[in-house]
Amino acid sequence: MNRPITETTLFPSNPIAFLDRVIIQYRGGFKHMALTIMRSGTTDPELMAAELRTRLQDKDTTLAAQALHAMDKHPDELRAWLEHLPNHDAEQAALPWDVKALRRKENARLHMRRWMAAKTPSDKQKTELARLGWEGPVPETMAECSELIDDLKRSGRR
Repeated sequence: MNRPITETTLFPSNPIAFLDRVIIQYRGGFKHMALTIMRSGTTDPELMAAELRTRLQDKDTTLAAQALHAMDKHPDELRAWLEHLPNHDAEQAALPWDVKALRRKENARLHMRRWMAAKTPSDKQKTELARLGWEGPVPETMAECSELIDDLKRSGRR
């Protein structure tokens, strides 16, 4: 939920914009790390950022290094996200379990589609298109190919 931003606010209007700076494969881990720090009682954004930095440095991985780089390059966005985190956590905790499950399922689907949009169609997908009788051009991405296969199966068209 976006909060109104005043002219004196130094932070971005989208408090979760910082997460887009963290590589997608590490976002869940990064967010979990921040929530763990917050739930242990640290709510000051500066202290949370310092603890995040320490934990990421201890990990010594490429993904952790990328997250550290994002923190160093975009400190205002990081601070806005850390300030928003308690509100987000409370909002999430108040949701019914079935809504949470639907959101998790939808997020997983979106992440899979983004991943597939960066890949070329697999041999299995090309074989499936041929099996379904598709004679048009093969789509350029795995995601497009998957959508075409789904459409062909739904419509019963060949």
